[in-house]
Amino acid sequence: MKDLLKIKQEMKRKKPNFTRSDCNKKTRISGKSWRKPNGLHSKMRLCHLGFKRRVSIGYRSPCALRDMEKSGLKKVIVRNLADLEKIDAKKEIALIANIGMKKKIEIAKEAQKRKLTIANIKNVGEFLESSQKTISERKDMKKAREEKKLGKTKEKKEAKKEEKKQEEISPEEKEKMEKKEKEKLIIKKQ
Repeated sequence: MKDLLKIKQEMKRKKPNFTRSDCNKKTRISGKSWRKPNGLHSKMRLCHLGFKRRVSIGYRSPCALRDMEKSGLKKVIVRNLADLEKIDAKKEIALIANIGMKKKIEIAKEAQKRKLTIANIKNVGEFLESSQKTISERKDMKKAREEKKLGKTKEKKEAKKEEKKQEEISPEEKEKMEKKEKEKLIIKKQ
């Protein structure tokens, strides 16, 4: 197994970056994506020397090392705690699937108890601390939003009460208020 890992590392060192043909000439063609060259006179398709390498089976890693981590442990996708229980720590490594934060935290805690390594989390302790902080911040923001919403509804209710009070004012008081407003308008015009 160790010999195969060394072979894989050497092969990876020699493997070129496979880019699309003419990606250096045309800006619209992305060099990151690979497409098989199809042109009739394509030198890359004809495998001429001095042109970019094509993807071929010779660059593939040994069969025994497929789906394995650099350490030589086999990757196992974990979606819940039941999947985590099936993992053998000596032969396999956990790879947490694309799941929610709460489940991810539960799985990380359980893996830390069992002393299992997780492929897509470098330091489990730091991950747990940062995720707890983000969760608490989200809760605080949610509370603030709810309080703000309640404050707005209270203001609306108070405004409605004031309108009702103004409607309950006697007709004599309304006349006095109207006269004052008219006097203000006359003063402004002059």
